[in-house]
Amino acid sequence: MAYTPLTRDQYIQQQNEYAQKTYQNQYDAQKTALQQAYDRNRLGFDSSRTSIQNAYTQGGNRLNELRDQAQADYSAGANSINEQKAAQTPLYQQSRNAASVNAAQSARKLSELMAAKGLSRGGSFLSGQAGIQNQRAAEIGDVNRQEGLFNAQMANRLAELEQARANSLGAIGNRSAELEQTYMGDLNNLTKQEQLYGQQYSDSQRALQEALANQIAAAGLQAPLQYEDYYNQQLQNSLALAGFAWGNLSDYAAQTGNFGMPKDYKPGDFLNQFYNQWYK
Repeated sequence: MAYTPLTRDQYIQQQNEYAQKTYQNQYDAQKTALQQAYDRNRLGFDSSRTSIQNAYTQGGNRLNELRDQAQADYSAGANSINEQKAAQTPLYQQSRNAASVNAAQSARKLSELMAAKGLSRGGSFLSGQAGIQNQRAAEIGDVNRQEGLFNAQMANRLAELEQARANSLGAIGNRSAELEQTYMGDLNNLTKQEQLYGQQYSDSQRALQEALANQIAAAGLQAPLQYEDYYNQQLQNSLALAGFAWGNLSDYAAQTGNFGMPKDYKPGDFLNQFYNQWYK
């Protein structure tokens, strides 16, 4: 069966189908590569977000440890002060009691001494009793002053502990605020980068789709323009093939009596007649 060139509509349809398949395959490959890159970057963003969260959590845990340590140091110091006060206060009371006991014993001895000597309880006795009471008052006063100094020292130490705790908690609070600010800043920057990349990804997808549509549309416009070249090429191929076949037959005819044709008939006459009839 002789080869028949495609009609114009057949050629255009064939070219459009070829362009559709070719450009669609290119689009699918590019889309797959784009999706794979997007997935890798998504994993990168997720990893970065996890790292930021871990750093924030670790920093927060460390600040909580420091906060607990500051409270523990204060509690330990306050407990030590309370223990010292609990141990020392009875000693001061014992000293006051001892002063009173000593004063009472001294007064009794004085009375006994005066009675043994047959002395009346006159001015000397009263003077002695006054001296004993003054001594007692002086001893108790000294104890009270010592206790007052001790209590003041304990109060100062407690105030220092409270100030140290306040300073530590204040510094921890500042560091906590800085940590929060850093965390939110890093997270916001990452979110912005992620949104920007998502927009770029969407733009790239749209660009691929537009490129596919443009390539297919361009192919559709080119196909009618290319048909004339295609048809002329097919015609030339057909004529060349026909000439080659006829030349072979001519050689054969020359050897076999020219197939009964007139001796002056040239092989090219038939080809020229065919061309003039169908293509001119």
